[in-house]
Amino acid sequence: MNKITNIDYSTNSVNIALLILRVGVAVMMLVHGIPKLQMLFSGDIQFPGVMVKP
Repeated sequence: MNKITNIDYSTNSVNIALLILRVGVAVMMLVHGIPKLQMLFSGDIQFPGVMVKP
């Protein structure tokens, strides 16, 4: 039972877990951002007219 509640992790396992977490977040951000970059480069981007008077 003592082994289950032991929180003494090695430095390598913490670094690997952080690497996996960072890569996962980066992939999610790329999936969200790549379509926006494609719209920007194709010239099909439309900005809302926030500063335009009606």
